[in-house]
Amino acid sequence: MFSRRRKLLLFALCAALLHAEPRQATDDQKLGEAAGLARQHRFAEAERLMRGVDSPEDPIRGIAFHRLRAAIAAGLQRPKESAEEMRAALRLSPGDPVLLKATAVADLVWLDAQIKMRSHRDLPATIADVQDLKAKGLQDTGEIEALLGEAYEALGDSVSAARSLQEAVRLSPQEEGFRIELAIELMRHQTYEPAVAILKQSMIDFPRSARTRTAFALTLFLSGKEQEGIAQLLEAISLDPAFTPAIRYLGYIASNEGPAPEQRVVKTECDYADAHASDNESNTYCGALEARLAANNPETANWKPILDRLAIAASRAPASSIARCEYGKALYQTHDWTRARQELQACVHLDPNSIEGHYRLARVYERLGEGDLARRELALRAEASSRLAAANDAREQSVRGFLYTMGAR
Repeated sequence: MFSRRRKLLLFALCAALLHAEPRQATDDQKLGEAAGLARQHRFAEAERLMRGVDSPEDPIRGIAFHRLRAAIAAGLQRPKESAEEMRAALRLSPGDPVLLKATAVADLVWLDAQIKMRSHRDLPATIADVQDLKAKGLQDTGEIEALLGEAYEALGDSVSAARSLQEAVRLSPQEEGFRIELAIELMRHQTYEPAVAILKQSMIDFPRSARTRTAFALTLFLSGKEQEGIAQLLEAISLDPAFTPAIRYLGYIASNEGPAPEQRVVKTECDYADAHASDNESNTYCGALEARLAANNPETANWKPILDRLAIAASRAPASSIARCEYGKALYQTHDWTRARQELQACVHLDPNSIEGHYRLARVYERLGEGDLARRELALRAEASSRLAAANDAREQSVRGFLYTMGAR
């Protein structure tokens, strides 16, 4: 998302850096050569040249010095140092709008890098730095607020995350992505009605967007309206047959939820799978949907092509829990207990939270006369069920805060 920002930072900080009079001939020469190397993206060489060169006492030259160091740090992919150098430059001229903007770019690149890290030790301070720049006159934008929303979410501050994303939507109503980000933030914490309202308006404003319609379908699904969600996914696929997320969600929802899938759902998924023979996930979902239809129509079912499709997907993706679980379920349906045991063992190994996988494996053990293993598997199923229930309870705690945020405009 912020590769463009990094480029802007690099070019903005490398250009026109040294125009002041020299303090010392040797330092001036080093700084000039280092600036030239930075413009050529030879950042390591530029850094070596600057070793031992102190910041000039003259503020104008000091600003150029810190901007050059910021550009070098950015080029060497050290965003924290780059942001620190730009803040040092800004301290020398706090009211300079150009410096204010360049410092914001550096801070936002550093903020983006921290969001992607597992450790967020410096994240609160960087958020405070960005907020301070806004207080000093930095023009706020939807992109800034969206990034702050991600940062707050990374810290577990759900209310602040939603508030920032709301502001991003307000500042940039033409940006479809910000609305989807806000809806997803709400969905993360099971606040579905506000998410539905946001996405309904987005579908009015972006009527040809498969992305918005897919997000809307996912919201319906998560709020318990599976069939309505499936209908919206079919509409999204009709808008853009190549939009892979819609195909993925359709396959997952239809193969795991509700009654046997409708024929049009199976056809849509399998048409895509047939056109993308190397797409193991789509072929897995196609086979899973066909297996559900076959299980409901045993008199007319033709299991061989279904099992062949699932076997190919599982062999091509042996580390895919989806492929192994669905193949194991189909083998279970056809009473091939030995091979079902092998695939379902792989299924629960790859996905210990697969409640259905544990259950079916327990039944297979019973069929094979292995009662102790069957009882152990049922116990593992109960543990998986408890883990999922606990996770759901934890997410429920955020709902009231989100509802308050949505109403506080």
